[in-house]
Order: sequence, then C-alpha cells, then structure tokens
Amino acid sequence: MNIPYIFYTYLRNDNMKEIDVKTRMGSTGYIDYITEEDFALAKTNVIYGYDQADRFFVSVMYTNPSVIDEEYPRIMTIFQRYTGEEYFYVSCGDIFKTYDIQTSNFSTGKIAESFLHLFELIEKGSVSITSDVFNYKTQLESQITHTYILVNSHFETI
Repeated sequence: MNIPYIFYTYLRNDNMKEIDVKTRMGSTGYIDYITEEDFALAKTNVIYGYDQADRFFVSVMYTNPSVIDEEYPRIMTIFQRYTGEEYFYVSCGDIFKTYDIQTSNFSTGKIAESFLHLFELIEKGSVSITSDVFNYKTQLESQITHTYILVNSHFETI
C-alpha cells in the first residue's frame, strides 16, 4: 500500500513497515488496538497501514529512558479521522506525556506540535521536548526537557 502523499515529507525512516489490520476493530471503532506485539511481529519501531475503513495510520513505539517510571514502551498513533478526508488526522495513545488528543489539518499547514515531534522522532530516532513546569509549592516556573527515543531492543523479548 502507498503512504498518502501528505506524509512523504514527514515519514522518513527506512525501517518503517506496513502491517495489515483490516480485519481488526477497536472498541471505539478506531485504531485503538495497536500493541507492543504488533511492533514485535513487524520487528520495527514504526508501523503503518490502513484500518478496516481504509483510514491511514502510523504508530510509533518509544520510551523516555531518563525517567525511572517510564522504562516501559509507549505507543503513539496518528490516524486519518474520516474515510475520504485525506487531510484531517487525530492522535491517540501516550502523546509525549500529555495524554490528550491532538488533531491536525494538513491542508491548512497548521500541524499540531506533537505531530511535528512525532515526525522528528520517526526520522531521527529521538526527540527532545522542552516544556514549562509550574511548581505550586514554590510558586516558581521552570522548564524541563525530556528526550524520547524509539524502542529498538524490545523486539526480541516479546
């Protein structure tokens, strides 16, 4: 299958592999069923494909090794929201520790920052994200940087 044209610029990773999920359905009717096993079977950390409704998706397995409680892999998926709507995408999964849903309309050129971080992670294998943190005890604001990396050694353990 082909990767949609709008992603050619962003998805640069020779290890990406296509998986077939057309016979699977998530509990929400969307692609909420990608697991570590899918990455292990594909033997890669970036997978893509089309779901049962012909909506394109790309999923990444990554981790933040600098945080003790985040040694386990995380999965982030962005997917085409509607069949036939080639420019509108939504994210799901652990979105760089924010746990929220991001949307992007690629026809407008306004792409969510988390999507850009994801594309950098796919291309370079790691991404550093700096965010503002407010300490309510001290009433001081500071910045913290987390570095996320693609999971590589996990495939042989599943």
